[in-house]
Amino acid sequence: MGFSGFFGGSVYPQNDNLNVIVAYGTWMPIHRETGKQVFNKWHGVLEFNEAGKITSINEFWDASGIQVQLDTPQSDEPAWYKPASE
Repeated sequence: MGFSGFFGGSVYPQNDNLNVIVAYGTWMPIHRETGKQVFNKWHGVLEFNEAGKITSINEFWDASGIQVQLDTPQSDEPAWYKPASE
C-alpha cells in the first residue's frame, strides 16, 4: 500500500488573501528505466486575480530525494511514511 493524498484550500500560513491557495500532496510515479516506484512530497502556492485567473504558481519539491530513492533498495513504503497506530 502507498500513501497518497492531495489537499487544496486557503490555509497558507498567515494568509488573509482569499485569492491565494495552497495545494500539496505526494507524487508516486514509477521510474521508467527501473520500474521502481518513488515517493515525492510536493507543495504548490497558486495566486488568482479578481477575475479568477491564475496569476502565479510556485511549486516546491525535493528533486534530489528521487535520486536517493533510486539509489536505495526498493521498499513498500517511503522511509518518512509512518502508518497511524491501531
